Amino acid sequence: MKRNYIMLLLLIAPVLALAGQVKLEDAYRSALQKTEFNAILEAQIKQYEARTEKAVSALFPPVSLKAGYSLQQATFAPGYSDAAVLGLNITQPVYQGDQLTTALEESKLQQKSKELQNKALKLALYSSVASGYYAVMTAEKDKKNIETVITQTKEMIIELEKRKVIGKSKYSEVLMTQAQLAVLEADLEGVNRIILTLREDFSFLTGLPRETEFYEGKKTESEMPEADFYLKASLNRPDIFALQADLEMARFETAFQNAFGLPWVSLTGNIYPLRSGASAGINWDAGINITMKLIDSGETGSKVKEAQYKEKEAELNLAKKKRQVETEVRSAIGNIKGLMEQVKILENAAEMNDKNYLEQRKDYEFSLVTNLEVLQAMNSLQNAKRTLDRTKLELLLAGAKLQSVSALVPEENR
Repeated sequence: MKRNYIMLLLLIAPVLALAGQVKLEDAYRSALQKTEFNAILEAQIKQYEARTEKAVSALFPPVSLKAGYSLQQATFAPGYSDAAVLGLNITQPVYQGDQLTTALEESKLQQKSKELQNKALKLALYSSVASGYYAVMTAEKDKKNIETVITQTKEMIIELEKRKVIGKSKYSEVLMTQAQLAVLEADLEGVNRIILTLREDFSFLTGLPRETEFYEGKKTESEMPEADFYLKASLNRPDIFALQADLEMARFETAFQNAFGLPWVSLTGNIYPLRSGASAGINWDAGINITMKLIDSGETGSKVKEAQYKEKEAELNLAKKKRQVETEVRSAIGNIKGLMEQVKILENAAEMNDKNYLEQRKDYEFSLVTNLEVLQAMNSLQNAKRTLDRTKLELLLAGAKLQSVSALVPEENR
């Protein structure tokens, strides 16, 4: 019974350990949900929603209450010397060169552009979280590798001490190995300091605890879709759509400025529940107002010209962004392919260094090589492993950044 219990523990232990580990996607969702990032973006969107509501309200007639009382010289009879008025006014715009409707459409596009810009910021956040995530993992891999070398160096010192007693090694070999151990221990302290800083930054960015354990996936990229797949996906980047919305908005701005040179027509009406004085007995009135600029010294024309140049600028910004996105995607793909080749070469180098170290250890047993050569072999092996580990994590980071530039970041609600 006890044996079965132990076997069960051995089986579920890896599952329990994995359950406490955080994947990159989990860290990204945490950054959206547990920090102020998303709340700030939502507050910005609400501001633009309020602007749209304001533009909508301009299409409807405002109703106002006016009241007044005045003393004036009597014209016909003493009873008319005082004047009082209480009225309701309503004014409905009929035609304003489509300025109000244009302003509404422009406001909607501003809101849409802001929403798309915020989605682009989320893509950038994913890239930042990935950088922090893999920076911590790289530093901790370095720590483990240094600890491994320290353990091997300590074992070597013990072995050298034994060999020195029987005259098979020199005191200088012990000192040389101890000197390496001191340097390694200093390196370890430096890495610990780096890990502390990186974890603080990562915790601030994601809202996760500083002691969060990261999921060390064993996934290795062996092949990837062609560039066309990512280039096609990148066309859906929100920052491209945002610039398209900005271009439409610039066109509406041109129409908006043109409307200042067109006549304005509005209907107005008043109801007077109370009226005394010279206008007593007149309980309502209605009218039509027409306003048209005759001379504005070129003000409207200059504003239209300015809006047209802004429209041209928006067109150029959109074209530039499309070229930039294509360059980013192609560069990211090239970087990944280069890293994949580098990983293969480094795996072979690590394997060769491992064989060399084992052979040097065997030869040292028979006094065919010196302790210095063994140390060099050990250092070469560990340097190869450290470089391999760093490059593998750099490859994973490059994959995450390709997802970001291609707008393939996982949805936050998944």
